[in-house]
Amino acid sequence: MTPTRSHASADSYDPFEDTRGPVSRALHFDVERIPGSGPGEPARFRKTIKTGVGDELLRMIHRENMLLMEMAARRLAHVAQSLEFTRPSSDTPFVVTTLDAGPSLNLWRGYHFARLGDAAGLARPLLAPSVFVRLMQQLLMALREFHDAGFIHCDIHAGNICLPFERQDGAAAAVVRPLFGQLRLIDFGHTLSTRLKLDEPLCLDPDAAESLRRVSPAFRAALRSDNASQRADEVNKLDFRLDLHAMGALGAQLLGSVDWSGQPQAVALQPAIAASVAALLVQDCDGAAPQAGLHERLLRPLDELVASLGPPVVDWLLPRRRDPESGSASPETARETPLIVARPTPMALPVVLPAAVPGAVPAAVPFAVPVAVPVAVPVAVPVAAPTAAVGNGTMAPAHAGPAHSAPAPRAPARRQLVLWSLGGAALLAGAWAIGNLGGPAPRPAAPAKAGVASRPPATAPNPAPSLALTPRQLEEHLDSMLNGAASGAWTEVESVTRQISAATSAATPRGTTSLVAAGQRAIEGADYQTAASTLRRATEQTPDDWKAWSALGYAGLRLGQLREAKTALTRSLRLRPQDASAWAHLGEVFALQDQKPAAAKSLRLAVYFSTQRARTLAHLRESESTLIGPQFQAVIGEQGSQLDRIPERVP
Repeated sequence: MTPTRSHASADSYDPFEDTRGPVSRALHFDVERIPGSGPGEPARFRKTIKTGVGDELLRMIHRENMLLMEMAARRLAHVAQSLEFTRPSSDTPFVVTTLDAGPSLNLWRGYHFARLGDAAGLARPLLAPSVFVRLMQQLLMALREFHDAGFIHCDIHAGNICLPFERQDGAAAAVVRPLFGQLRLIDFGHTLSTRLKLDEPLCLDPDAAESLRRVSPAFRAALRSDNASQRADEVNKLDFRLDLHAMGALGAQLLGSVDWSGQPQAVALQPAIAASVAALLVQDCDGAAPQAGLHERLLRPLDELVASLGPPVVDWLLPRRRDPESGSASPETARETPLIVARPTPMALPVVLPAAVPGAVPAAVPFAVPVAVPVAVPVAVPVAAPTAAVGNGTMAPAHAGPAHSAPAPRAPARRQLVLWSLGGAALLAGAWAIGNLGGPAPRPAAPAKAGVASRPPATAPNPAPSLALTPRQLEEHLDSMLNGAASGAWTEVESVTRQISAATSAATPRGTTSLVAAGQRAIEGADYQTAASTLRRATEQTPDDWKAWSALGYAGLRLGQLREAKTALTRSLRLRPQDASAWAHLGEVFALQDQKPAAAKSLRLAVYFSTQRARTLAHLRESESTLIGPQFQAVIGEQGSQLDRIPERVP
């Protein structure tokens, strides 16, 4: 009998090899793969929950176990089969054993594949157009079964969808063929059930960058309300359209990495496929009951596309792990869904996604971060507190809306300990979402460290109010800020910031117009042409609205209209010089114009004005799952540890 081979760590785990060893680096559990002990016996995953994880996670584990047992009783074909749940005593951890359902879509996207027998040996991504359409078809069929059984997953993303495969017998290396008809759903810690009513609110964080790529506006609003009330009243009123929206968000994300080479029908197929994704993305819980037969209507165009494209894969494939330095768009690699953490900042009502989606294939899925302004991937914009900015990786500013009061403090200590550790890996894995870049939340002063530039004094006197500055003076002031950032003269940067703010604060409107909100929704859908057109009209109506100019600058950047983008971003900064998102996007414009020194200065100002320093730096340095151009990535790399020595601003 051939002895079982082992892999030493989660990093060395190859999902296409039949080996034993760890497969996850999660902070609250360990997962080990165990091959079958005999011919034909399937492999298993053993998930061991670590001790000391806290009441919050234990409740979620109990919830998932009850749901899994209910799903097993319903014999759902598209749910990974769980074999046992054991916990010998309250002093020992939970252990859950599940059949190996195949690699997640995230793992599949970490490989390229060469066709067996191809003399050239050319390796391509799995996601050819036919594969993408077949995946979407099978996922919608899986959700139809899941929803018909009374379940709502609430956490659909590439890490929770598994695509099994078959191995070619006797091959010296792994030779595989995907089994699309056996697609499986996993991870039910946030699942809702019409039969299992729970009063506890879901732990899912509505404002984490990683989750907002798939959380619909209605879901976000319900999560915020439930987390404030400590009950699950609002989420339990929602329906399965939450999953359909998340599926559309996943489809928009995957479309950005579809390999269209060798597809003669690409020009005709792209709009048709994008339309199917758009039909999913606009699904949301609007208070009315979902229409009967909705799954079938959404399936019909996918069925027609599958029939026109033919079988997605007809040959055996040789997996080849992707080179992380290849420069191609990297897959989402988050292993955990961010859970709720205590937040002192006010939340706001979400924005409804637009029905219109451009014919062009979107490069990434929209999503948002709280009061945040990320820098490079298109994102959803939370309607929010007056200081909110955008967050899906785009650096468009956030639109204003009716703000909630601050969430009620979470009195129970167990809620304060909602696994801070869970947020780390997942929050860093999103699409370069720089959190709270430009929000005004105050930070406590920290003592200066040796070798770190001193922080400008928080008590420096404000300059006397001045008359409105001329455009020439404003331009000179912005140049002074750039030069101050280059030399580390942060006191000077702060002084100029106050001068500009004092001269323009009276002219800055309190809220954004409906046109700005519409433009930002178009940005969420990656429809930058519509966004630019709408936002130009907004700037004509309210020329002193920095949010409109900042969003217009981002739309221009994504359209490649660098001159127009630079003009709009500069106008935004003349009105609000502490807008970290505008500085970051302006830095990318400078980099694309081959002005690396100016790009570095602008980057330093973006870091300085960010109010989530650690998160910002982590996302800046994480090259995976981003759309940051190589020119700007090079500037970030050259700055290196200098970014760590930029002092944290005290507003």
